[in-house]
Amino acid sequence: MFTHEEYLMAWGVYLLAASGLLFAFWQVTRNFPGLFITRVMRVSLLVILFMPWFSYGEQKYLAPAFLVAGFESLAHNSALWVRAGVPLLSALSFALVLTIIFSIALRKR
Repeated sequence: MFTHEEYLMAWGVYLLAASGLLFAFWQVTRNFPGLFITRVMRVSLLVILFMPWFSYGEQKYLAPAFLVAGFESLAHNSALWVRAGVPLLSALSFALVLTIIFSIALRKR
């Protein structure tokens, strides 16, 4: 079990690494021909990397939702991934709808 300081340090390292990965992905997708597809891929990666969820039901500690869903589907029971998977998929769906609306609004200008 982590102490509170170790927990915050782990999150700091994770956020720094995820930001670096997002920056690298942003640079790679900079010259992609389809602007809409590029936006969708960037928003999808952003949501997947930065969406937190409770690591255990009875604790207040958070972890990346894709890691919680993956761990629960592999380690415990394949049906338990729903605890973190459904909020992650909901946030991803909401972000994609906003991306579509944003792309349509920018196209009309």
